[in-house]
Amino acid sequence: FEEIVHVRQATGGRQLQFAREGRHGAEWARYEPLVDDHIDVFLDTFKMDHVIDLTDRLYLDDYTVTVTDILLTKLQMARLNEKDERDLFTLLQDLQLGTAGDPGAIDLAYIARLCASDWGLFHDVKTNLARLRERLDAYPLSPDVGDQVRANLARLQEAIEAQPKSRIWRLRAKIGEHRPWRNQVEEQD
Repeated sequence: FEEIVHVRQATGGRQLQFAREGRHGAEWARYEPLVDDHIDVFLDTFKMDHVIDLTDRLYLDDYTVTVTDILLTKLQMARLNEKDERDLFTLLQDLQLGTAGDPGAIDLAYIARLCASDWGLFHDVKTNLARLRERLDAYPLSPDVGDQVRANLARLQEAIEAQPKSRIWRLRAKIGEHRPWRNQVEEQD
């Protein structure tokens, strides 16, 4: 892998990206070849469509961010692609929804608190939850797994809706989509 230096320069050193030519073994030959395999490294803050400060959360898991943060980095995206949908469905079928005290579980309260303090994040997460409910039948999941994912999507939605919203959130909600609520993210190939 080689560093894509302009990513570090463009983000003031808050994000690094490393890439190599995409390669697949024979078992993956039926899939479209990748243009590049790449790794994104965010330092303390995840900044894409929305900014998620991870500084105080980096100690929660030994080698990576928590599954809650992984889920949230996907749910905050304005333009989910098929890979993102599959990733989200996998997380929602394989993991339990719980609290910060449940190791390996998705922390509903944390996601709800972040969404209650940022209307734009709330808006995009809520939009994506609705989209995921609509798109779920397009994936070959067993009825049991599909029901579990649907239930988890509903629990996430309920937790986000039920969380008391901040005054700033309520003021921003009045403006709605009349003003930009997310960062412009450069498209990746």
